[in-house]
Amino acid sequence: MRWTSKFLRASPLYRFDIRNKGFFSGTINNPVFPFTIHPTRKPQHKLMLSWCEFFKLRAKDVTLPEFILHDGPPYANGCLHVGHALNKFLKDIIVRYKLLSGYCVNFIPGWDCHGLPIELKAVENQPDCSPRETRQKASAVARRFVDLQKSSFIDWGVIADWSEYYTTMDRVFEQTELEVFSTLHAKGLIYRDRLPVHWSYAARTALAESELEYNSEHVSPSVYIRIRMHDLGTRLAHKLPASAAVYGVVWTTTPWTVPSNEAVAYDPNASYILLKASPSNDFYIVSNRFVEQLNSMFCGLHLSKVDEILGADLAQCSYVHPIRCRWKNGFLTRPFLPSTHVIDSKGTGLVHCAPCHGKEDFIVGQQFSLPMRQIVDETGHFTSDAGTDLSGLPITQTGTNKVLELLQSAILHLETVKHSYPYDWRTKTPVIIRLSDQWFLDTAIISNATLEAYQSVVVIPPNQKPSMFPFISSRPRWCLSRQRAWGVPIPVLLRKQNNQPIVDHEFIHHISQRMGQTGSDFWFNESVEELVPQCFWKKVGYTFLCDACMTLGSILLNSPWKSSLQSTRAFCLIMVSPSIRGYQRYGRIRRLVRQWRVVVECSGRSVVVHGLTADSDGRKMSKSVGNVISPKDLLERHDGCVDILRHWAACSALDSVTTVGHKEVDQHAARYKALRNSLRFMLGNLSDFQPLNQLYTLTGCATSGLSNMNDLVLQLIKATCPSSLASSTSLGVLDRAVLCWLGRLVQGAVHIYYPNCRFSTLLSEVDQLVSRLSSIYVTAMKDSLYCDPIANPSRRVAQTVFWLTTECLKAVLAPILPYLMEEVDEASRKIASMDHAMAPLTFGRSLLERYAGHTLSDSDTLPPKSVKSDWLVCLTAMQNWSHYTEYADAVELVYALYLAILNEANTQSVISSSSVNPLSKFHVEIYVNPSNLDSKLIRSLRLLQPGTSEVNSHSDLCKLLRAASVYWLTGQLRRSDSPAIVQLQFQDTVVLVSLRATTADCQCPRCLRFTRIPQLHLCSRCVDALAVRTECTSV
Repeated sequence: MRWTSKFLRASPLYRFDIRNKGFFSGTINNPVFPFTIHPTRKPQHKLMLSWCEFFKLRAKDVTLPEFILHDGPPYANGCLHVGHALNKFLKDIIVRYKLLSGYCVNFIPGWDCHGLPIELKAVENQPDCSPRETRQKASAVARRFVDLQKSSFIDWGVIADWSEYYTTMDRVFEQTELEVFSTLHAKGLIYRDRLPVHWSYAARTALAESELEYNSEHVSPSVYIRIRMHDLGTRLAHKLPASAAVYGVVWTTTPWTVPSNEAVAYDPNASYILLKASPSNDFYIVSNRFVEQLNSMFCGLHLSKVDEILGADLAQCSYVHPIRCRWKNGFLTRPFLPSTHVIDSKGTGLVHCAPCHGKEDFIVGQQFSLPMRQIVDETGHFTSDAGTDLSGLPITQTGTNKVLELLQSAILHLETVKHSYPYDWRTKTPVIIRLSDQWFLDTAIISNATLEAYQSVVVIPPNQKPSMFPFISSRPRWCLSRQRAWGVPIPVLLRKQNNQPIVDHEFIHHISQRMGQTGSDFWFNESVEELVPQCFWKKVGYTFLCDACMTLGSILLNSPWKSSLQSTRAFCLIMVSPSIRGYQRYGRIRRLVRQWRVVVECSGRSVVVHGLTADSDGRKMSKSVGNVISPKDLLERHDGCVDILRHWAACSALDSVTTVGHKEVDQHAARYKALRNSLRFMLGNLSDFQPLNQLYTLTGCATSGLSNMNDLVLQLIKATCPSSLASSTSLGVLDRAVLCWLGRLVQGAVHIYYPNCRFSTLLSEVDQLVSRLSSIYVTAMKDSLYCDPIANPSRRVAQTVFWLTTECLKAVLAPILPYLMEEVDEASRKIASMDHAMAPLTFGRSLLERYAGHTLSDSDTLPPKSVKSDWLVCLTAMQNWSHYTEYADAVELVYALYLAILNEANTQSVISSSSVNPLSKFHVEIYVNPSNLDSKLIRSLRLLQPGTSEVNSHSDLCKLLRAASVYWLTGQLRRSDSPAIVQLQFQDTVVLVSLRATTADCQCPRCLRFTRIPQLHLCSRCVDALAVRTECTSV
């Protein structure tokens, strides 16, 4: 008597005509899920410790090729923001990728601990601190935030040797900066000069262009001023009456600079118009293009053209100063001067020149020896030289209003204008141009060498590279010095008699040696007599010391990379996109690029440029706007899952602006959970899978020679490769399609996505693979996985596909989502521990350590001279499947046909759209009438179900359509008695589909599949499955 019949007779409560859902539930191969769909909050310190320990051990392996990743340091002046997260996660992805690729990675994290951001925070409540107090407070602030930020980086899983990091206030670092200064000065690249520079009156210091940001919402007064001409010159005098009142018109948005005016510039080649105002009979000179606008400014006056003159006719003309004439006996006159910077397309064609407050103005002043009167001090207040009316007033609103009051009789028109204006990006306040004694790096001298070096630099993404060329070639100098206490001093002495610098390289060396031993505080704490050794007094005479600071531009030449940069090892620098913060970002990259001149012979150098972070609306994050979101807030929202934030960072695609907010991170969390759920499902269906036994089943060879898990992975990949016997006899088309998708993903990851930092594309490909697995393969194979006998070959092959998929996804995604992949690997280890045959195999302390090893040797998969890490060996072997696209193409095409059939059948109300598997109770007959019998559709159907004259309920085609049975044929429909016939046009082919519904009594009560005949008991497959379970239970 059959076991099934006995079982059924013993169960009188079971009825065949209804679905008794729980009756056979204990006999189904239910998955055993190893973890939850939601990420769990649990301590990760042990895992992070193992990663960092491996990183340190790998760094000592001199036999491996070295990869250097330069860590452009963050400021140690506050808690980490999302910009830090983006930058550090991208760096960590690259570090992990290079470790897995078999490199020894030289990545030393660091912090910028000098400069205004830290000094301003240190003295924000005590602005009048002495230099010594300022440095003490700033040092404490820097150290506190270094510790705080380091702790956050560790919590984020950023791999490094966190016991070895650098700060710019390290004694050795400061010593090296002075050595670099001395070297560059000896080569004539550094000089001191009195030049107009960007000046932050809020911070009381000069700024480089790289420290500016441009505020497009800045509002300035726009004032048009008439200036009374005094001498008309020989060319102009004969065209006007002797007693005529003649005015030139100038325009400015910085009226506070008018007291510093020393000339009016004109274009000698431009055309100017001489106008007469009626009834005042005054005359005005403006450019031809400004006539109409000037006419609109006069109320009750009419302007008529008198003559047209050339700019050259203004030579030898002069005018009465609009303000300073009030303070002199008689008239103070200033000249009209020619200049090439004047353009008639903007303004009035006549330009007010203040040599102390404009770069072009300064050039004109030098050319014509104009006075350089500095009447604005370092705090942005007028000095006593500005006159009693202005002395002590700030140049901002109060001082500007006073200047406008003094100019009242000369103002033709006054309004406000919104325009882009440079701001100090640290203090968020406007800057001015101010004449000042500063130290400069002559970048013009090295521009050609810099451009040549930059040609060999690989910039990722490539579209960022061309935009750098004009900025490298057109910038003449870089301001090095800062007027602050917190920084590295420029060790230069100034003569008291004339304030001239004395640059003595022996003295600099002496100071740098002291700095290497004790740090730089002594420079600010000691007197001149204590600071300068006796042997130098006779050489330089009595002097006092300069308080300027230099902290920028020497990171690449400093320890720990100084020796590394002379080699030919691979080198990478990750920077923020220059297209966002304008000159600031360009400046930072330029500073570093210029240092490559020293190591121009080195190869393998690249710069990865990513964008800034903005809120969901694309607005820059600002505390005043209230749109700042911290990484801590984002992590708390998702139970501390760092991988979700890493997913967001990887998907930034190196865009110029990366938006981040709860909406964006929630979207990445959804993608993360979809991936997590797919991995969870595949692992859940591997609870009874024994990879060693499967390897023996596929190859027939003993497995005792395997030493570690990576070897098992490689051998199973080889056993299922397209050229193997097992692949041709055991793997179905659906199995091969998945392996082809996997092979293409692996190929792209190894050769394209990781080398070019296209992490976003990689994750999109993973999403597509997960979607295909879920919608096509898992749905098609779920019946076999759940209901086939446990050891059924088809089920074991599906499990093999799942096992290889999880292993490949673990390897591919380990750099991006390390915590999830380690969790998956831990689940794999627990499953493997159930198989005693797996006990001799070693796993390694972590997934990273396991795949970064060099235990495998496979000359068939890698070029002879390549870096042969286990990660590369296994993934390269998997790439063989990428060439067998006919299987993937066939499955994708027939699945598209399946969707088209469902759509048309649903339109005709033949099937229920709410059903999970709409065709499960139908016997499907497909008739294809192609114009070409060798069409792609015919070939695809033939691959999935070779026999065209048989009804098949177990073929890959039947599994893909999820039907009771499938029959397909080329030609016309032979019978017309089918109750439901669906006709559709699919890729230029007419397809007729006959759907014959089954009855409820044809459904197996265990697997719920429909057959062609009524089921008086279980289907034959379920009978075998229960028999196997009974045997296993008896044993």
